[in-house]
Amino acid sequence: MISALLHKIYVSNCQLVICNLKTPAYEIKNPSPVEKEIRLEQRRSPGYFTNPKHNEELLQYYKEYGDVEVARNIFDYGKSGLRVIEKDGITMLSDCASEYYNVINGDRLTTDSPDEYDRKIHIFGNCVSGGSRAEDKYTIASHLQRKLNEETKHKIKVINHSNWRDFDDVCRQVLSPLYTFDSGDIVVLIGRIRRTLISKAIQSFVRKDFVFYADFSHVFQRPHNFGEIFFDRIHMQHNGYALLSQKIFKVINHIIRMESAKKNRPGKISESLYQYIDYLRAVKASLEKTDGCYGCLVIAANRFTEGCRYFIDEALKQCDFLYIMILNEEASSRSLQDRMNSVAENLKEYKNIKIVRSATCLVYSRAVSEDIEIEDERDMPIDVCADLLLFCKIVAKELSITKRFVESEPQNDIERQYNESMRGMFKKYGIDVCEI
Repeated sequence: MISALLHKIYVSNCQLVICNLKTPAYEIKNPSPVEKEIRLEQRRSPGYFTNPKHNEELLQYYKEYGDVEVARNIFDYGKSGLRVIEKDGITMLSDCASEYYNVINGDRLTTDSPDEYDRKIHIFGNCVSGGSRAEDKYTIASHLQRKLNEETKHKIKVINHSNWRDFDDVCRQVLSPLYTFDSGDIVVLIGRIRRTLISKAIQSFVRKDFVFYADFSHVFQRPHNFGEIFFDRIHMQHNGYALLSQKIFKVINHIIRMESAKKNRPGKISESLYQYIDYLRAVKASLEKTDGCYGCLVIAANRFTEGCRYFIDEALKQCDFLYIMILNEEASSRSLQDRMNSVAENLKEYKNIKIVRSATCLVYSRAVSEDIEIEDERDMPIDVCADLLLFCKIVAKELSITKRFVESEPQNDIERQYNESMRGMFKKYGIDVCEI
């Protein structure tokens, strides 16, 4: 069934984002007393809170409301008339209208939706995806809609189709002809979804870059400012949905940036790229001619660590001259010049090195894993073709680079994907990829 689901997304020319949530309350390394109690009792459902004698405990999940009756009305969604039903062979939500829960044509109401839009995000999934125990404006879909409205220029409408059931039921729902997708839409699946299942199913597809997998089971580590989130091992309240929406937004924003980058791949040379080529030629002209092997490594250098020094020392053992390329990225907490100066100060006794900046047009902005928030981005999918082509056809050519140094043990999926793509492409251009 998963192969059929992938096929539908593929032929619709859409992107698929898969968000895995195993048992997130069990993944917290430093749990609160309440989270420890959930583990100890192996609490599998929020049924504990249905008893009115636990009203005060329930209120701690809805502190901002300050009213037990309101908290109870939001927690007990059945009071709104909301039900999970079977219709035309698929599972979906029954329509209802109330103060906190509204379902129209089987879709949970997403607040703050734009009247005009260019593309849609379709969310399918379990009760977490659907926003159980939270009012309409605090579901993942509504949080995500506001974030898109506030932080992007794109007109995107988020639709919450979630049926509150397991992955098999969700697959049947997506496959139903009741749900159609336009070219360019993004489909988001949220629930307990194994990576191996997706990896096996996608092998038969020629193009695999339409699927993005992210494991969000680990994202609730403390300390955080969201208070108590979990009713049991997976069910959560609205602050948990806010946190998940932030993570999903990062993936969506990444997809949008990737699409923009693909429109400006090598062949369409921008003025800024011409300027970067002139910069590389000036760098090369300033150096005394060195016979032998020229190597290159890339670091962000938000802080210069012993890990950075070890990386550089080992690279110098394998080449005669080393370019240390500092990522030129706006996302860094320090300016490019500040980071370049810091590296230069730490390496002032070194010979046969040159510190250079990367091009701002490079797509990939990850190097030396300790420099950037691994927990936030360790599963982020990447499209690296443009980046690697720019390095091979421009950077390596202008600076006579024949070796590129990378870490031997990637600590996350981004580094693993990047290094695998690099090995395949660099070989065609006579560049060795050397692991350290």
